[in-house]
Amino acid sequence: GPLFSVWAVAGERAKLPCPTASNLPLRDDPVIVLWFRGKDGAPIYSYDARTSEFTSGERWSREQVLGQRAYFMAKSEPPSLVLEPVLLEDEGLYTCRVEYSVASSTINKVNLTLVVPSPTPTVLWQGREVGSWVGPISEGSFVDLVCRVRGGRPPPSLTWWQQERRLEGQQEQMTPPHHLPHSGLSDDGWMVESRVELVATRNLHNMPLSCHAHTQVPPTYLPQLPPATTTVTLNVTLPVVEVEVSGGDGPLSERSSVRLQCRAKGSQPPATITWYIRGQLLSKATTFVSPSGNVTTSSVTITVDRDFDGSMVSCTATNDIMQQSLNSTITLTVFYAPVVSLQLGGPLQGQDLKEGDDVFFECNIRANPVYQRVTWAHNGVVVWHNISTGIVVSGLSLAVRSLKREHSGAYSCTATNSAGTTASEPQYIIVRHTPVCAGGSRHSTQGAARAEPSTVTCRVEAVPDDIVSWRWSVLQDDETELDFPDTRIRTEQNSLASSIMVTPSRPEDYGRLACRARNVIGWQRKPCVVTLVAAGPPDTPVNCTVHIDDNEFQEVNYDDAVTSNEGVSLSVTCIEGYDGGLPQRFQLEALQNNHSLTNITSDFPEWMVGGLASGTGVTLKMFAFNARGRSDVIRMEVHTPQAEPRTTRGSSLGTVSPLLGAVLGVVIVLAILLVVVVLVARHSCKNRSNLPSAPAHSHKLVTMSALAQDERDDPDVVSSIQRRPPNLDVLATASKLPQQQQQQHQVELNNGKVPRTASRGMMNVLSEMDTLSSSDSDSECNSIVDLTSSGRATVSISRNQGAGPGGSGGGPGYSVVAQECHSQGTGSLQ
Repeated sequence: GPLFSVWAVAGERAKLPCPTASNLPLRDDPVIVLWFRGKDGAPIYSYDARTSEFTSGERWSREQVLGQRAYFMAKSEPPSLVLEPVLLEDEGLYTCRVEYSVASSTINKVNLTLVVPSPTPTVLWQGREVGSWVGPISEGSFVDLVCRVRGGRPPPSLTWWQQERRLEGQQEQMTPPHHLPHSGLSDDGWMVESRVELVATRNLHNMPLSCHAHTQVPPTYLPQLPPATTTVTLNVTLPVVEVEVSGGDGPLSERSSVRLQCRAKGSQPPATITWYIRGQLLSKATTFVSPSGNVTTSSVTITVDRDFDGSMVSCTATNDIMQQSLNSTITLTVFYAPVVSLQLGGPLQGQDLKEGDDVFFECNIRANPVYQRVTWAHNGVVVWHNISTGIVVSGLSLAVRSLKREHSGAYSCTATNSAGTTASEPQYIIVRHTPVCAGGSRHSTQGAARAEPSTVTCRVEAVPDDIVSWRWSVLQDDETELDFPDTRIRTEQNSLASSIMVTPSRPEDYGRLACRARNVIGWQRKPCVVTLVAAGPPDTPVNCTVHIDDNEFQEVNYDDAVTSNEGVSLSVTCIEGYDGGLPQRFQLEALQNNHSLTNITSDFPEWMVGGLASGTGVTLKMFAFNARGRSDVIRMEVHTPQAEPRTTRGSSLGTVSPLLGAVLGVVIVLAILLVVVVLVARHSCKNRSNLPSAPAHSHKLVTMSALAQDERDDPDVVSSIQRRPPNLDVLATASKLPQQQQQQHQVELNNGKVPRTASRGMMNVLSEMDTLSSSDSDSECNSIVDLTSSGRATVSISRNQGAGPGGSGGGPGYSVVAQECHSQGTGSLQ
């Protein structure tokens, strides 16, 4: 039979296959399975199903060989013998024989190979095993490190690593196996050593070095085992390289206190700092060592007087092991504004950052007097301490934790003292991030016509912006994704956009499409989703309103009258409807006297129509359109106000001064009232005895005249000259209403069903009016509304007044008929 090769890790689980014959005759099943190891002719395990189904047989194992570690799995495919835990002595060649009721027996062989993982290696320095630290080591000396591992099967391979970088120049040596205590999980093994030689430099201080022991296993038979690792850190003795004193660097007032600070950098172990002023030791100092250990900060506070003028303050930092010192001095005389510089903390570069990293800024300030305030700014906006957003401001340090792409830009710190304010040069960082959807929105909708090709485009933003690959998929209802083949994906020239061509032919072809991009940082976390909908004409705009421009009358003087020069201007505004899945635009056509005045196309349903004649009707037609067609038409009929002549300087009444005119008016009114009182009294006495019967009460609304505000304020206009105000009647067309219907409307007005007054700037719809027929050939449904302009006088609605320019007795006024044009020729007012 066939030979199977099985690898397993000692102490874990081994599964030995024993396939049965696949071409058995009818009613023939395996009945007995026997296992043998090596050349031993006696079975070590049996599975007997002669008296039952094959999956319910009896199991037996030789106690001296397998004990209770073996179990035959008849239901697995193929049936297998499981050893758990598997021991080193289990390694060898196994034979599986299967007996059948009718057919001849089958034999399979399985070669079991066991692997012993490498133990944890040890590190030796100067012939001695070390723990987690190596040193102290003098700077510039050679360091010889040995990594040793004993055991493992097969023998492990050793490698040295400095963080993520593999060290070169390693020397590996293997020693024949020594006798080790034998047990079920151990094995005699080889001793493997790997040697590496380094030069102790400043860069290697506190640098972790790791030795990895890799167990070599063929990946075909067994997954790669994780290496056993030992890490050590180098402790390099380093001299002090920099000492800096700050504070008290300017004119100081007498008896003032000055806090001086000394920072020693580079020393390992941390430097010891001593202060001297005028040659005398200052003992009351506070010392702080940075977490890295190579920066020591010492502070001292002194009270100065005039005797300190010109004194030298010295700070000395000493490495006690190396007996090496550096010192720094300042003179307490200089006065200047802060000197500020900003740098990234540690070995980071502004271009090497990515999302999720932490970045630290250090603001170095040299100021006299000591700076009073330090502020941080990002792209010119002040940054405040806020741990919840990852911003940590601590004195001269700014930490931004878990960077996001919004953190890219220029950072600066600003210091202020009494001499002035200084900002550092900006420090620029670029946060590299995975692609995100362009424009800030992940979801969009696009229309596509059935059976017509449509291009669906996806745009992203990324840093770096070199997109490596794209992925498009269809989002199913259960949130699973069906990927598009790469051959259908197209990448635009700038690589930040990708597109696919789709041709929907069925309703199922519409839905949600998702795209993802990948750059060197990784795959886009959240896809851009385009909802593909069936494209069609847009919906009709709704809630259309018309307003008269407040400065519609620009008047010019002629001999005795003032008339309109520019005409009437209308502003039309609607609310756009659904765009049909495609970009839509809007069109308005204005007609007057059956003549097209203007035809305006706009990206928004907003238009301004000017140059209209006064006192006539205007027809407005509006609709939306896109590449698939246009919406229904909205039609509005507007009656513009009448331009009225008024008295000017040429009139003799216009020469009357305001005061004289007022006096004359009062006198005339009093005289008229006196005459009227006398005549009424006489007439009343004469006819008191034979009064006629009271006439039937009738409702009659009379429109009261009212002057416009500008006329009331004009002293050249005589108030006794009354004019009819703009007619605010809401009219269908007065001539088309029967007399009975007009009376019915008048009763409804008097009963309060319809407001008696209206103000300009409103559109009042009469829901009680009868069904009206349209006289226009291309209109469908007529809605009659009243359009007025704010700031005019309030008037009453009366059936006895004219209906606008076309009605009897009509004063200057206008009405609006709003229509949404559909397929029918007539409509009703609701």
